[in-house]
Amino acid sequence: MIIRVSNLYAVIENATLDEIRLVKATLFFQKKIKSYLKRPLIQTTKLHFVVDGKIAFFRGILNEVVSILRSYTEVEVIQEEMRVINPYNVGKMIKATENLRPYQQEAFDKALDAQRGIWWLCTNAGKTEIAASLLKYLCDYKFLFVTHRKELCEQTYERFKKLGVDAGVLSAERTEMDNPCTIVMMQTLYSRTRQYKDWLQKIDGVIWDECHHAGAQTANEIMCSLPKAVFRLGLTGTMPEDEAGRWPIQQFFGPVCARVTNDALIKAGYSSGIKIVVIKGEWGDSGVGITIRNAVMAERAGKRINIFQEATNAGIVRNDGRNRIIAALMAKLRSEKKTGVMVFVDYLEHGQLLSELSNAPFISSESLERSDLFQSFKSGVIPMLITSPILDEGVDVSRIHHIIFASGKKGKIKILQRIGRGLRKEEGKECVELYDFYDSEVPMLRKHSDERIETYFDEGFSVDFVELRELLPAL
Repeated sequence: MIIRVSNLYAVIENATLDEIRLVKATLFFQKKIKSYLKRPLIQTTKLHFVVDGKIAFFRGILNEVVSILRSYTEVEVIQEEMRVINPYNVGKMIKATENLRPYQQEAFDKALDAQRGIWWLCTNAGKTEIAASLLKYLCDYKFLFVTHRKELCEQTYERFKKLGVDAGVLSAERTEMDNPCTIVMMQTLYSRTRQYKDWLQKIDGVIWDECHHAGAQTANEIMCSLPKAVFRLGLTGTMPEDEAGRWPIQQFFGPVCARVTNDALIKAGYSSGIKIVVIKGEWGDSGVGITIRNAVMAERAGKRINIFQEATNAGIVRNDGRNRIIAALMAKLRSEKKTGVMVFVDYLEHGQLLSELSNAPFISSESLERSDLFQSFKSGVIPMLITSPILDEGVDVSRIHHIIFASGKKGKIKILQRIGRGLRKEEGKECVELYDFYDSEVPMLRKHSDERIETYFDEGFSVDFVELRELLPAL
Protein backbone atom coordinates (compact mmCIF):
# COMPACT_ATOMS: atom_id res chain seq x y z
CA MET A 1 0.00 0.00 0.00
CA ILE A 2 1.19 3.51 -0.84
CA ILE A 3 0.06 6.64 1.00
CA ARG A 4 0.79 9.75 -1.05
CA VAL A 5 0.82 12.87 1.13
CA SER A 6 0.10 16.37 -0.16
CA ASN A 7 -0.36 19.63 1.71
CA LEU A 8 -3.95 18.73 2.55
CA TYR A 9 -4.59 15.03 2.00
CA ALA A 10 -3.13 11.57 2.45
CA VAL A 11 -4.33 9.47 -0.50
CA ILE A 12 -4.33 5.66 -0.60
CA GLU A 13 -2.80 4.08 -3.72
CA ASN A 14 -1.93 0.58 -4.87
CA ALA A 15 -4.04 -1.04 -2.15
CA THR A 16 -5.87 -4.35 -2.22
CA LEU A 17 -9.56 -4.57 -1.32
CA ASP A 18 -8.62 -5.94 2.10
CA GLU A 19 -6.22 -3.04 2.68
CA ILE A 20 -8.90 -0.52 1.68
CA ARG A 21 -11.29 -2.16 4.14
CA LEU A 22 -8.55 -1.89 6.79
CA VAL A 23 -8.09 1.84 6.09
CA LYS A 24 -11.83 2.47 6.30
CA ALA A 25 -12.09 0.52 9.55
CA THR A 26 -9.20 2.50 11.04
CA LEU A 27 -10.92 5.77 10.16
CA PHE A 28 -14.39 4.81 11.38
CA PHE A 29 -15.60 5.18 14.95
CA GLN A 30 -18.80 4.15 16.68
CA LYS A 31 -19.63 5.34 20.16
CA LYS A 32 -22.68 4.77 22.34
CA ILE A 33 -24.06 7.96 23.78
CA LYS A 34 -26.40 7.64 26.72
CA SER A 35 -29.36 9.77 25.71
CA TYR A 36 -31.62 8.97 28.69
CA LEU A 37 -34.24 7.99 26.15
CA LYS A 38 -35.48 4.43 25.74
CA ARG A 39 -32.48 3.47 23.57
CA PRO A 40 -28.90 4.79 23.61
CA LEU A 41 -27.83 6.81 20.61
CA ILE A 42 -25.02 5.56 18.36
CA GLN A 43 -22.65 8.30 17.25
CA THR A 44 -20.66 7.44 14.11
CA THR A 45 -17.59 9.31 12.90
CA LYS A 46 -16.12 8.64 9.45
CA LEU A 47 -12.80 10.32 8.67
CA HIS A 48 -12.22 8.88 5.19
CA PHE A 49 -13.58 10.24 1.92
CA VAL A 50 -12.91 10.04 -1.83
CA VAL A 51 -10.51 12.30 -3.74
CA ASP A 52 -10.22 11.70 -7.51
CA GLY A 53 -11.69 8.24 -7.09
CA LYS A 54 -9.27 7.21 -4.32
CA ILE A 55 -9.73 6.78 -0.57
CA ALA A 56 -8.17 9.68 1.33
CA PHE A 57 -8.04 11.38 4.73
CA PHE A 58 -6.70 14.68 6.07
CA ARG A 59 -2.97 14.51 6.69
CA GLY A 60 -3.09 15.72 10.31
CA ILE A 61 -3.63 12.13 11.53
CA LEU A 62 -1.11 10.57 9.13
CA ASN A 63 1.34 9.28 11.77
CA GLU A 64 -1.38 7.66 13.86
CA VAL A 65 -3.02 5.99 10.87
CA VAL A 66 0.28 4.72 9.44
CA SER A 67 1.26 3.29 12.83
CA ILE A 68 -1.96 1.26 12.98
CA LEU A 69 -1.82 0.13 9.35
CA ARG A 70 1.78 -1.07 9.66
CA SER A 71 0.64 -3.50 12.34
CA TYR A 72 -1.24 -5.38 9.62
CA THR A 73 0.39 -4.63 6.25
CA GLU A 74 3.32 -2.96 4.46
CA VAL A 75 2.92 0.78 4.00
CA GLU A 76 5.08 3.15 1.96
CA VAL A 77 4.62 6.87 2.60
CA ILE A 78 5.51 9.28 -0.21
CA GLN A 79 5.62 12.94 0.78
CA GLU A 80 5.18 15.55 -1.93
CA GLU A 81 7.65 18.40 -1.66
CA MET A 82 6.07 21.42 0.00
CA ARG A 83 7.21 24.94 0.70
CA VAL A 84 7.86 25.92 4.30
CA ILE A 85 7.05 29.15 6.10
CA ASN A 86 10.08 29.78 8.26
CA PRO A 87 11.90 33.03 7.48
CA TYR A 88 15.02 33.21 9.59
CA ASN A 89 15.43 36.72 10.94
CA VAL A 90 16.89 36.88 14.44
CA GLY A 91 16.21 40.58 15.00
CA LYS A 92 12.63 40.30 13.82
CA MET A 93 12.03 37.25 16.02
CA ILE A 94 13.48 38.92 19.13
CA LYS A 95 11.21 41.92 18.62
CA ALA A 96 8.12 39.75 18.01
CA THR A 97 8.69 37.58 21.08
CA GLU A 98 10.22 40.03 23.55
CA ASN A 99 7.23 39.93 25.92
CA LEU A 100 6.62 36.17 25.88
CA ARG A 101 7.02 34.01 28.97
CA PRO A 102 9.36 30.99 28.71
CA TYR A 103 6.57 28.45 28.09
CA GLN A 104 5.02 30.82 25.51
CA GLN A 105 8.36 31.12 23.74
CA GLU A 106 8.58 27.32 23.66
CA ALA A 107 5.10 27.06 22.09
CA PHE A 108 6.09 29.73 19.55
CA ASP A 109 9.26 27.82 18.60
CA LYS A 110 7.50 24.46 18.30
CA ALA A 111 4.80 25.86 16.05
CA LEU A 112 7.36 27.55 13.84
CA ASP A 113 9.41 24.36 13.57
CA ALA A 114 6.49 22.00 12.94
CA GLN A 115 4.40 24.35 10.72
CA ARG A 116 1.40 22.33 11.94
CA GLY A 117 0.02 21.20 15.24
CA ILE A 118 -2.17 22.06 18.20
CA TRP A 119 -1.38 24.31 21.12
CA TRP A 120 -3.15 22.62 24.04
CA LEU A 121 -2.72 25.44 26.52
CA CYS A 122 -5.01 25.88 29.51
CA THR A 123 -7.30 28.89 29.73
CA ASN A 124 -5.15 31.78 31.01
CA ALA A 125 -1.94 30.59 29.29
CA GLY A 126 -2.06 33.50 26.82
CA LYS A 127 -2.80 31.72 23.54
CA THR A 128 -3.80 35.00 21.87
CA GLU A 129 -0.55 36.68 22.89
CA ILE A 130 1.59 33.84 21.45
CA ALA A 131 -0.48 33.81 18.25
CA ALA A 132 0.02 37.57 17.95
CA SER A 133 3.79 37.10 18.20
CA LEU A 134 3.66 34.49 15.42
CA LEU A 135 1.59 36.77 13.19
CA LYS A 136 3.95 39.71 13.76
CA TYR A 137 6.94 37.54 12.89
CA LEU A 138 5.20 36.09 9.81
CA CYS A 139 3.70 39.40 8.68
CA ASP A 140 5.02 38.91 5.11
CA TYR A 141 2.51 36.06 4.66
CA LYS A 142 -1.26 36.05 4.48
CA PHE A 143 -2.98 34.40 7.45
CA LEU A 144 -6.49 33.64 8.63
CA PHE A 145 -7.32 33.68 12.32
CA VAL A 146 -10.60 31.75 12.73
CA THR A 147 -13.04 32.34 15.59
CA HIS A 148 -16.52 30.92 16.15
CA ARG A 149 -18.32 33.70 18.03
CA LYS A 150 -18.93 37.39 17.43
CA GLU A 151 -17.61 38.40 20.86
CA LEU A 152 -14.37 36.49 20.28
CA CYS A 153 -13.95 38.00 16.81
CA GLU A 154 -14.25 41.58 18.05
CA GLN A 155 -12.22 40.91 21.19
CA THR A 156 -9.39 39.32 19.18
CA TYR A 157 -9.37 42.26 16.77
CA GLU A 158 -9.00 44.77 19.62
CA ARG A 159 -6.36 42.63 21.32
CA PHE A 160 -4.35 42.22 18.10
CA LYS A 161 -4.42 45.98 17.54
CA LYS A 162 -2.94 46.57 21.01
CA LEU A 163 -0.28 43.92 20.37
CA GLY A 164 0.75 45.42 17.02
CA VAL A 165 -0.77 42.89 14.61
CA ASP A 166 -1.95 44.31 11.28
CA ALA A 167 -5.35 42.58 11.08
CA GLY A 168 -8.66 42.98 9.30
CA VAL A 169 -12.03 41.35 9.99
CA LEU A 170 -14.40 39.22 7.92
CA SER A 171 -17.76 38.82 9.64
CA ALA A 172 -21.43 39.38 8.92
CA GLU A 173 -20.98 43.09 9.73
CA ARG A 174 -17.46 43.82 8.41
CA THR A 175 -15.36 43.00 5.36
CA GLU A 176 -11.69 44.01 5.71
CA MET A 177 -9.57 41.49 3.79
CA ASP A 178 -6.45 43.36 2.62
CA ASN A 179 -4.37 43.01 5.78
CA PRO A 180 -1.65 40.37 6.32
CA CYS A 181 -3.97 38.73 8.89
CA THR A 182 -7.75 38.49 8.60
CA ILE A 183 -9.79 37.53 11.65
CA VAL A 184 -12.74 35.57 10.31
CA MET A 185 -15.98 34.30 11.75
CA MET A 186 -16.17 30.57 11.05
CA GLN A 187 -19.84 30.68 10.01
CA THR A 188 -19.36 33.70 7.73
CA LEU A 189 -16.38 32.17 5.96
CA TYR A 190 -18.19 28.86 5.53
CA SER A 191 -21.09 30.59 3.78
CA ARG A 192 -18.75 32.55 1.47
CA THR A 193 -16.08 30.01 0.47
CA ARG A 194 -17.22 30.07 -3.16
CA GLN A 195 -17.52 33.84 -3.22
CA TYR A 196 -13.94 34.28 -1.94
CA LYS A 197 -12.41 31.23 -3.66
CA ASP A 198 -9.58 33.17 -5.38
CA TRP A 199 -8.72 35.07 -2.18
CA LEU A 200 -8.66 31.89 -0.09
CA GLN A 201 -6.25 30.21 -2.49
CA LYS A 202 -3.68 32.92 -1.69
CA ILE A 203 -3.76 32.24 2.07
CA ASP A 204 -0.42 30.94 3.44
CA GLY A 205 -1.53 29.89 6.91
CA VAL A 206 -4.47 29.47 9.25
CA ILE A 207 -4.65 29.72 13.04
CA TRP A 208 -7.91 28.33 14.44
CA ASP A 209 -8.95 29.54 17.89
CA GLU A 210 -10.93 27.10 20.09
CA CYS A 211 -10.13 24.41 17.53
CA HIS A 212 -12.16 21.76 19.39
CA HIS A 213 -15.05 23.34 17.45
CA ALA A 214 -13.34 22.43 14.17
CA GLY A 215 -14.52 18.83 13.93
CA ALA A 216 -17.62 19.40 11.79
CA GLN A 217 -18.54 19.85 8.14
CA THR A 218 -17.93 23.59 8.45
CA ALA A 219 -14.24 23.00 9.16
CA ASN A 220 -13.98 20.47 6.31
CA GLU A 221 -15.30 23.04 3.84
CA ILE A 222 -13.02 25.81 5.08
CA MET A 223 -9.86 23.69 5.20
CA CYS A 224 -10.47 22.30 1.70
CA SER A 225 -10.75 25.90 0.47
CA LEU A 226 -7.16 26.61 1.63
CA PRO A 227 -5.03 24.38 -0.65
CA LYS A 228 -1.88 26.53 -0.29
CA ALA A 229 -2.08 27.13 3.46
CA VAL A 230 0.98 25.20 4.61
CA PHE A 231 0.92 26.61 8.14
CA ARG A 232 -2.01 25.16 10.12
CA LEU A 233 -2.24 25.71 13.85
CA GLY A 234 -5.08 24.95 16.26
CA LEU A 235 -5.49 26.63 19.66
CA THR A 236 -7.44 25.03 22.48
CA GLY A 237 -7.62 24.81 26.25
CA THR A 238 -9.10 21.33 26.16
CA MET A 239 -8.69 18.17 24.08
CA PRO A 240 -10.79 14.99 24.09
CA GLU A 241 -9.04 11.98 25.60
CA ASP A 242 -10.28 9.31 23.16
CA GLU A 243 -9.34 8.89 19.49
CA ALA A 244 -12.97 9.27 18.38
CA GLY A 245 -12.99 12.76 19.87
CA ARG A 246 -9.37 13.74 19.20
CA TRP A 247 -8.85 12.65 15.60
CA PRO A 248 -11.68 14.74 14.08
CA ILE A 249 -9.87 17.83 15.42
CA GLN A 250 -6.31 16.66 14.88
CA GLN A 251 -6.94 15.71 11.23
CA PHE A 252 -6.83 19.38 10.21
CA PHE A 253 -3.80 20.50 12.22
CA GLY A 254 -1.65 17.55 13.27
CA PRO A 255 -0.74 16.34 16.77
CA VAL A 256 -0.35 18.43 19.91
CA CYS A 257 2.93 20.34 19.67
CA ALA A 258 2.72 22.34 22.91
CA ARG A 259 1.01 21.51 26.23
CA VAL A 260 0.61 23.70 29.32
CA THR A 261 -1.56 22.75 32.32
CA ASN A 262 -3.27 24.83 35.00
CA ASP A 263 -1.18 23.13 37.67
CA ALA A 264 2.06 24.11 35.91
CA LEU A 265 1.04 27.77 35.64
CA ILE A 266 -0.09 27.91 39.28
CA LYS A 267 3.19 26.38 40.50
CA ALA A 268 5.20 28.77 38.31
CA GLY A 269 3.28 31.74 39.73
CA TYR A 270 1.70 32.78 36.42
CA SER A 271 -1.82 31.84 37.52
CA SER A 272 -3.71 32.43 40.72
CA GLY A 273 -4.13 29.51 43.08
CA ILE A 274 -7.54 27.95 43.56
CA LYS A 275 -9.43 26.70 46.59
CA ILE A 276 -12.51 24.57 45.94
CA VAL A 277 -15.26 24.09 48.53
CA VAL A 278 -17.77 21.32 47.84
CA ILE A 279 -20.95 21.75 49.89
CA LYS A 280 -22.72 18.51 50.86
CA GLY A 281 -26.14 18.08 52.43
CA GLU A 282 -29.88 17.99 51.81
CA TRP A 283 -31.21 20.93 49.83
CA GLY A 284 -34.84 20.30 50.78
CA ASP A 285 -37.70 18.37 49.24
CA SER A 286 -37.22 19.08 45.54
CA GLY A 287 -39.36 16.16 44.43
CA VAL A 288 -36.63 15.00 42.06
CA GLY A 289 -36.94 11.38 43.23
CA ILE A 290 -40.65 11.30 42.46
CA THR A 291 -40.04 13.09 39.15
CA ILE A 292 -37.51 10.44 38.09
CA ARG A 293 -39.77 7.57 39.11
CA ASN A 294 -42.67 9.07 37.16
CA ALA A 295 -40.43 9.65 34.14
CA VAL A 296 -39.17 6.07 34.20
CA MET A 297 -42.73 4.75 34.43
CA ALA A 298 -43.79 6.98 31.53
CA GLU A 299 -40.81 5.78 29.47
CA ARG A 300 -41.72 2.15 30.15
CA ALA A 301 -45.25 2.93 29.00
CA GLY A 302 -43.81 3.98 25.65
CA LYS A 303 -43.51 7.75 26.03
CA ARG A 304 -40.43 9.53 24.70
CA ILE A 305 -38.91 10.97 27.86
CA ASN A 306 -35.53 12.66 28.40
CA ILE A 307 -34.90 11.44 31.94
CA PHE A 308 -31.70 13.45 32.32
CA GLN A 309 -33.50 16.69 31.45
CA GLU A 310 -36.27 15.82 33.91
CA ALA A 311 -33.67 15.21 36.64
CA THR A 312 -31.86 18.46 35.80
CA ASN A 313 -35.03 20.52 35.87
CA ALA A 314 -36.22 19.09 39.21
CA GLY A 315 -32.85 18.67 40.95
CA ILE A 316 -30.95 21.70 39.64
CA VAL A 317 -32.90 24.35 37.73
CA ARG A 318 -36.18 24.41 39.70
CA ASN A 319 -34.84 23.08 42.99
CA ASP A 320 -36.04 25.88 45.26
CA GLY A 321 -34.07 24.70 48.30
CA ARG A 322 -30.83 24.47 46.35
CA ASN A 323 -31.41 27.83 44.66
CA ARG A 324 -32.10 29.53 48.00
CA ILE A 325 -28.85 28.12 49.43
CA ILE A 326 -26.96 29.54 46.43
CA ALA A 327 -28.69 32.90 46.91
CA ALA A 328 -27.80 32.80 50.64
CA LEU A 329 -24.16 32.11 49.77
CA MET A 330 -24.19 35.08 47.40
CA ALA A 331 -25.73 37.25 50.13
CA LYS A 332 -23.00 36.14 52.56
CA LEU A 333 -20.27 37.10 50.11
CA ARG A 334 -22.01 40.42 49.50
CA SER A 335 -22.21 41.11 53.25
CA GLU A 336 -18.48 40.45 53.53
CA LYS A 337 -17.90 43.11 50.85
CA LYS A 338 -16.62 40.44 48.47
CA THR A 339 -16.54 41.44 44.80
CA GLY A 340 -15.77 39.60 41.61
CA VAL A 341 -18.36 36.85 42.27
CA MET A 342 -19.25 34.89 39.10
CA VAL A 343 -22.14 32.40 39.19
CA PHE A 344 -22.32 29.90 36.30
CA VAL A 345 -25.58 28.37 35.07
CA ASP A 346 -26.47 26.41 31.94
CA TYR A 347 -30.12 27.33 31.44
CA LEU A 348 -31.88 30.67 30.99
CA GLU A 349 -34.62 29.70 33.43
CA HIS A 350 -32.06 28.86 36.11
CA GLY A 351 -30.26 32.17 35.67
CA GLN A 352 -33.50 34.11 35.86
CA LEU A 353 -34.62 32.28 39.04
CA LEU A 354 -31.28 32.92 40.77
CA SER A 355 -31.31 36.55 39.63
CA GLU A 356 -34.73 37.06 41.25
CA LEU A 357 -33.62 35.38 44.49
CA SER A 358 -30.27 37.17 44.78
CA ASN A 359 -31.00 40.51 43.12
CA ALA A 360 -27.89 40.03 40.97
CA PRO A 361 -27.88 40.70 37.19
CA PHE A 362 -28.07 37.72 34.81
CA ILE A 363 -26.27 37.81 31.48
CA SER A 364 -26.91 35.56 28.48
CA SER A 365 -26.69 35.61 24.68
CA GLU A 366 -30.08 37.33 24.73
CA SER A 367 -28.82 40.21 26.91
CA LEU A 368 -28.53 43.32 24.74
CA GLU A 369 -26.50 45.12 27.40
CA ARG A 370 -23.99 42.30 28.00
CA SER A 371 -20.92 44.38 27.01
CA ASP A 372 -21.89 47.05 29.54
CA LEU A 373 -22.50 44.40 32.23
CA PHE A 374 -19.10 42.78 31.60
CA GLN A 375 -17.41 46.19 31.81
CA SER A 376 -19.25 47.06 35.02
CA PHE A 377 -18.22 43.73 36.53
CA LYS A 378 -14.56 44.23 35.54
CA SER A 379 -14.55 47.73 37.02
CA GLY A 380 -16.14 46.54 40.28
CA VAL A 381 -19.37 48.52 39.88
CA ILE A 382 -21.27 45.22 39.83
CA PRO A 383 -19.91 42.95 42.60
CA MET A 384 -21.50 39.73 41.30
CA LEU A 385 -22.82 38.44 38.01
CA ILE A 386 -24.81 35.35 37.01
CA THR A 387 -23.79 34.11 33.58
CA SER A 388 -24.95 31.57 31.03
CA PRO A 389 -22.42 29.57 28.91
CA ILE A 390 -21.71 32.76 26.93
CA LEU A 391 -18.64 33.23 29.16
CA ASP A 392 -17.29 29.70 28.78
CA GLU A 393 -14.87 30.35 25.94
CA GLY A 394 -12.52 33.18 25.19
CA VAL A 395 -14.47 36.20 26.43
CA ASP A 396 -12.07 38.37 28.43
CA VAL A 397 -13.55 39.10 31.86
CA SER A 398 -11.09 39.87 34.63
CA ARG A 399 -11.54 40.42 38.40
CA ILE A 400 -13.15 37.05 39.07
CA HIS A 401 -12.28 36.26 42.70
CA HIS A 402 -15.13 33.87 43.57
CA ILE A 403 -16.85 31.27 41.38
CA ILE A 404 -20.12 29.50 42.17
CA PHE A 405 -20.94 26.44 40.08
CA ALA A 406 -24.74 26.44 40.20
CA SER A 407 -25.14 24.43 37.00
CA GLY A 408 -24.25 20.88 38.04
CA LYS A 409 -23.32 18.59 35.10
CA LYS A 410 -19.98 16.88 34.52
CA GLY A 411 -18.39 18.13 31.26
CA LYS A 412 -14.64 18.40 31.87
CA ILE A 413 -14.10 20.86 29.03
CA LYS A 414 -16.73 23.25 30.34
CA ILE A 415 -15.52 22.92 33.94
CA LEU A 416 -11.93 23.81 33.08
CA GLN A 417 -12.92 26.66 30.80
CA ARG A 418 -15.02 28.19 33.57
CA ILE A 419 -12.31 27.74 36.17
CA GLY A 420 -9.81 29.30 33.79
CA ARG A 421 -11.82 32.52 33.83
CA GLY A 422 -10.85 32.97 37.48
CA LEU A 423 -7.19 31.97 37.39
CA ARG A 424 -5.88 35.26 36.02
CA LYS A 425 -3.17 36.65 38.26
CA GLU A 426 -4.08 40.02 39.76
CA GLU A 427 -2.60 42.29 42.36
CA GLY A 428 -3.83 41.33 45.81
CA LYS A 429 -5.39 38.09 44.62
CA GLU A 430 -3.70 34.96 45.96
CA CYS A 431 -6.35 32.46 44.92
CA VAL A 432 -9.82 32.15 43.50
CA GLU A 433 -12.47 30.49 45.66
CA LEU A 434 -14.84 28.08 43.93
CA TYR A 435 -18.06 26.76 45.48
CA ASP A 436 -19.70 23.61 44.15
CA PHE A 437 -22.68 21.58 45.36
CA TYR A 438 -22.77 17.81 45.79
CA ASP A 439 -26.13 16.71 44.39
CA SER A 440 -26.88 13.35 45.98
CA GLU A 441 -30.65 13.06 45.63
CA VAL A 442 -30.61 10.66 42.66
CA PRO A 443 -27.80 8.49 41.19
CA MET A 444 -27.73 10.46 37.94
CA LEU A 445 -26.95 13.80 39.58
CA ARG A 446 -24.67 12.17 42.16
CA LYS A 447 -22.59 10.65 39.36
CA HIS A 448 -22.15 14.06 37.77
CA SER A 449 -21.03 15.54 41.09
CA ASP A 450 -18.50 12.71 41.51
CA GLU A 451 -17.09 13.32 38.03
CA ARG A 452 -16.68 17.05 38.67
CA ILE A 453 -14.78 16.27 41.87
CA GLU A 454 -12.62 13.77 39.98
CA THR A 455 -11.75 16.53 37.49
CA TYR A 456 -10.67 18.81 40.34
CA PHE A 457 -8.36 16.15 41.77
CA ASP A 458 -6.99 15.26 38.32
CA GLU A 459 -6.01 18.92 37.85
CA GLY A 460 -4.24 18.98 41.22
CA PHE A 461 -6.63 21.51 42.77
CA SER A 462 -7.20 21.84 46.52
CA VAL A 463 -10.66 20.52 47.49
CA ASP A 464 -12.42 20.85 50.87
CA PHE A 465 -15.77 19.25 51.73
CA VAL A 466 -18.18 21.18 53.97
CA GLU A 467 -21.46 19.89 55.37
CA LEU A 468 -24.40 22.19 54.77
CA ARG A 469 -25.46 21.99 58.43
CA GLU A 470 -22.05 23.44 59.39
CA LEU A 471 -22.36 26.18 56.79
CA LEU A 472 -25.99 27.18 57.38
CA PRO A 473 -25.40 29.20 60.57
CA ALA A 474 -23.02 31.43 58.64
CA LEU A 475 -25.45 31.97 55.75
